[in-house]
Amino acid sequence: MAIAAPSALPAPAARGSEVVALLGGLGIGGFALLWLALATALTVREVRGGLPFAPTWWSFTFPLGACVTSTSALATRSGSQLFVWLAVVLYAVLVVAWAVVSWHSMRDVAARRRMRS
Repeated sequence: MAIAAPSALPAPAARGSEVVALLGGLGIGGFALLWLALATALTVREVRGGLPFAPTWWSFTFPLGACVTSTSALATRSGSQLFVWLAVVLYAVLVVAWAVVSWHSMRDVAARRRMRS
């Protein structure tokens, strides 16, 4: 909305839509970071308690990827280095999550093949 507004709206309204988009992004981003903290804490607790691998572990990567994308967009829109670094850190966490879940998935497939033969 904020990107298209300058060509579609008069200057004051376009600037207003940019502010609304930035404030909305900050609010939603804050909620997403709260979700990330809660989901991480609950997942770590369950893994320590012996949570076995399941393909549903992949469900954690999509919202994390959405956090990376939205934080990158906030960094671009706001010009804030805080959001740039937060996006980089979240991207690194996403890569680690992908690696961990990929490793467990491949290990699970290998174990299932061994059981069949």
